[in-house]
Amino acid sequence: MKRFTIITALLFSSSLIFAQNTATDWFNSAYEKYTKADYVGAVADYTECIALAPEDAAAYFNRGLANYYGGKFVAAVEDFDKVTKINTGDYEAYYYKGYTLVDLNKLEEAVQAYTSAIYYNTDYVEAYLERGFTRYSLGRYTEALEDFNTTIRLDDSENDAYYNRGLCYQKLGDPAKAAIDF
Repeated sequence: MKRFTIITALLFSSSLIFAQNTATDWFNSAYEKYTKADYVGAVADYTECIALAPEDAAAYFNRGLANYYGGKFVAAVEDFDKVTKINTGDYEAYYYKGYTLVDLNKLEEAVQAYTSAIYYNTDYVEAYLERGFTRYSLGRYTEALEDFNTTIRLDDSENDAYYNRGLCYQKLGDPAKAAIDF
C-alpha cells in the first residue's frame, strides 16, 4: 500500500510539472490574444512569460505594444525601456517609445527616442518622418525640414513627407517651395 501511495504521489506531482506552461507557451498565448485585440489578456500572458524568461526582449517589446494599444502608455514606455536595456541596439523599441511619448505629450523625450532609433538604423524612414512631425509640433521647423528631406531621400514615395515639408517651407517664409510640395 505504501508503494502505491508513493507511485501515485510521484505521478501526480509529475503531472503538475508537465501541466505548467513554459515561457514559449505564454508568449504564444499572448501573441494570439494580441492579434485578437485582447490587449489586457495579452499583457497578462506576456507578464507570465517574462516571469519565466526575464531577459526575453521580444516579450517586453510585444507587451509594450499591447500596453500601447490598450491605452497604457506609461507601462508601454517602461516596457520599451526594458527592451533597450536588454538589447541596446533595438531601434524599433526606441521608435515605439518615441511614438508612445508623443501620446503622453512628452515631445522632447520623443525626439530623443526617435534620434536613438535613427542612430541604430540610419535608413529608418518612419523614424525620420515621426521625428519630423514631432519637431514641427515643437516649432523647430528647420530641423523638421531636415527630417522630411531625409525621409524623401530615403523614400521618395512618402507623400506625408512632401506635405509636411511644404508646411515647414510655409512656416520658414518660402511659399514658392511650399507650393511645389503641396
